[in-house]
Amino acid sequence: MKRLFWACILLLSGVLGTQTVSMQVAAGIQPAETSRSAALEFRLAPDFELTDTDGSGIHLSDFRGRVVVLQFWARWCTSCEGDLRAFQEIHQNNSDREVAILGLGHGSGSRVEIKRFAQSLGVTFPMLLCTDEVRSDYQVAVFPTTFLIDRRGRIRHRRVGALEAGYWQQRVEELIADN
Repeated sequence: MKRLFWACILLLSGVLGTQTVSMQVAAGIQPAETSRSAALEFRLAPDFELTDTDGSGIHLSDFRGRVVVLQFWARWCTSCEGDLRAFQEIHQNNSDREVAILGLGHGSGSRVEIKRFAQSLGVTFPMLLCTDEVRSDYQVAVFPTTFLIDRRGRIRHRRVGALEAGYWQQRVEELIADN
C-alpha cells in the first residue's frame, strides 16, 4: 500500500510539473534551467543505443557529422504532440541536408504502439524507445525536453517545454552554418 501511495505521488508530481511547464510556455515564459542541467550544454552528448519502431538498434554516434535534434516526449504529454508535428516540418524542410531528428518516447508503449502513434501524427523521422538510463543521462525530468547537438557531438541547446517550430528551425540553421 505504501508503494502504491508513493507511486501515485511520483506520477502526480510529474503530471503537475508538465502542466506547470506547459502553462509557462503558453504564457511565453521559458522555464528556468537548473545549473545542473544547463551544465550539459557544450558537453559531448552521451552516446546511446536505443531500439526504433522497426526493432533496429540506433546509436547516437551514428549521426556524428550531422546536426541532431533529440526530442524526449511521452505519449500522455499533449504538448509533445505539437512539438512532434513541428519537428516533422523541420525534418521535411531539411531532408536534403545533414540534419537528423530523433524522437525518444519514454514510457509510451510498445514499438507497435509508438509506430501507430507516430503515423497518426504524420511523423516520419526515427522514433526510439527511450530507456530510464538514457533519460537519466540527459537529466530529463519534464516532457517535452529537446536537445540540439552540433556536428561534433556537443550539446548546444537544451530546452524544456514546447516551443514554436521557428525557434528550432533557427537554431538548426545556425548549426548548419557553423561548419
